[in-house]
Amino acid sequence: MNRIKNYFNNMKLHSKLVFSFVIAVIIPLLIVGTFLTHELRSNALTDAKEQVSSDLERVKKRTAETLEKAIYVSNNLTLDSELKEILNKEYTTIQEVVSSYNSYHKIEEYLETFSEISNIRVYTKNKTMLNNWRFIPEEYIEDNFWYHSTKNANGLIGWYYIPDETKNNEKYLSLVRKINYTDYKTSLF
Repeated sequence: MNRIKNYFNNMKLHSKLVFSFVIAVIIPLLIVGTFLTHELRSNALTDAKEQVSSDLERVKKRTAETLEKAIYVSNNLTLDSELKEILNKEYTTIQEVVSSYNSYHKIEEYLETFSEISNIRVYTKNKTMLNNWRFIPEEYIEDNFWYHSTKNANGLIGWYYIPDETKNNEKYLSLVRKINYTDYKTSLF
């Protein structure tokens, strides 16, 4: 201890001031700076995690709202008696088919009401119907993977990423569901 005291006493005034400055200012400044940096980093990370969590919840909510609209339309089409009659009628002339198509406006109404839905198609086994890109004979899709998955799902909703032939084969997230009409012993997609 005496040795340190003697060394300090023998130092030049300039050296003593520098030493005192380092002890009194620089070291506390480094300690406080390190502490503040750690706290600011910690707060920034916490805020970033909260922001990401909030953004994720908003995306989940918006996605659920969008999917709910498609499910709503699907449920309504499943229960639509007018659609059931159109799909199960045996047509004898092209004029009958065209007249049925022209009298059924619900698909267009759904497309106008729900901008999130870009297309609605009904695939049917009814060979007397014509392909008008709304009502399509089932034979056009029998080779698709989603057709077989949906057929086995027996009425449960499936979501698939499917190309749309009417839109340059761009792929869209699509709700696919098999609808069984037990009173007619028919089904459609």
